[in-house]
Amino acid sequence: MRILSLFLAILLVSGLSFAQQRYLVSPNQEVIPITKYDNASDLIAKRQSQTLSKKTAGECGTTFLFGYDRVRYPSTSRFGAYHKDVMAQWYIAKASGEIDTVFWWDIAGENGAKDSLILLRILESNLGPNYGPGVPPHKPPCQSWGYWYSTNDKDQGVAAFIEDATDTTWISTIAPPPLGGPPTRPPWGDEIWGFGGYGKIHRQGLNYVAPRAETNIPLEVTVGQRFVISFKVNSGPDHIVNDIATRWAAWGSTGPVSTTDEDWPARNWKFYEHDSGPWPSCAGVNINDVKKGWVARGPLGTGATQDWTAAYNFWYTMIVTTNVAPLIEPKEDGDVYTTFSTGPQTITYDIWDCDPPNPSQAEVARAFIRYRVANTEAYTPFTPVWGPEIDVEMTEVITDVYSGTIPGLPAGKSVSYTVYAFDTKGLSNRGVPQSYKVVSLKNPYYWVDTVANPVHKN
Repeated sequence: MRILSLFLAILLVSGLSFAQQRYLVSPNQEVIPITKYDNASDLIAKRQSQTLSKKTAGECGTTFLFGYDRVRYPSTSRFGAYHKDVMAQWYIAKASGEIDTVFWWDIAGENGAKDSLILLRILESNLGPNYGPGVPPHKPPCQSWGYWYSTNDKDQGVAAFIEDATDTTWISTIAPPPLGGPPTRPPWGDEIWGFGGYGKIHRQGLNYVAPRAETNIPLEVTVGQRFVISFKVNSGPDHIVNDIATRWAAWGSTGPVSTTDEDWPARNWKFYEHDSGPWPSCAGVNINDVKKGWVARGPLGTGATQDWTAAYNFWYTMIVTTNVAPLIEPKEDGDVYTTFSTGPQTITYDIWDCDPPNPSQAEVARAFIRYRVANTEAYTPFTPVWGPEIDVEMTEVITDVYSGTIPGLPAGKSVSYTVYAFDTKGLSNRGVPQSYKVVSLKNPYYWVDTVANPVHKN
């Protein structure tokens, strides 16, 4: 979105006298539907935050966005946390500098936390490409991981962080091989920022914390540093019966993700105060097998397999002092969606490079599409089996605009793809994983009725 104006008008479009669909309309006539989870002021605030981080192709500066924002990773689900539960997601810093603002999104407006507060902490992460779920000998999520003991917790006697524990011995809860692996180690290390839990009222829509502005204590990271952003539901020490969930938004992939992709395995974690937490689906694992303590949640929904991925809508803006990887943004209608066409499919993205310390050295070296095709029909009710990954080079058609073409496929096939880009210094970035299906009007499982008159339903 490239809207700099903060003045958005509200348009009400009514199909029937008793049913209304609400929209935001920007000064340049962009129409944005408002769902039942949204309100106008939150969407306007979200667009304010985007102007800090989203840039027109070719634009640079020193402030960049990292993580899983709702623009690039639209919310497809909501996660609930109850008393003493913690939501967490780990990252690897892609540049050195100061984290200016941490953002998160609440999709439902439910808040059962004491005084409506959630407690933000940023800690060192022990997880990464060389240790964690999905890294042998451990299987991918969903996996129970472990906890510490705490006599200060009058509920289950457990702690999510070593600073809160009264016994610093780590208790592993992972399933034994072949389902899980050997005993685990703690996923998190020392606190970087948060004062044992920085309280912030959790509201529906856009939420944020600006570390330096709010506390005068900067939050600084260095390139390659691993850290975790966590939010604990504020609670008293005792057990709560039938408390209300506090909810966060989450994105889930619509197809498999390569095991070499930085988003695999899923980075979304949750600390459960109780065994068999109330959220039913955990990458197909039975709820009764989910143990209290930290759990690597993994992909969303019972239909997802372990090579799918997911992420909470936690993101941050950062004032960088080092080189950054190329920026990748789809053009309007640049992605491919479910189609009747069996011909080649062209994908078009804005891709440009930024190097704040050395602007003259910023240059995209290569851009390509990595895709694979399901070798079972998209219509079947069974999980498709995906073929090998294939790379298709993208070419710069005009300045900062790159296109590549996936060959045509017969009706019934599904495609999963991701756009990648490298700069001349070897830094790489990738777009959001996408997928589409090639469908037909008629196939062995259904056909489109082109004769009967449909009955309108709002």
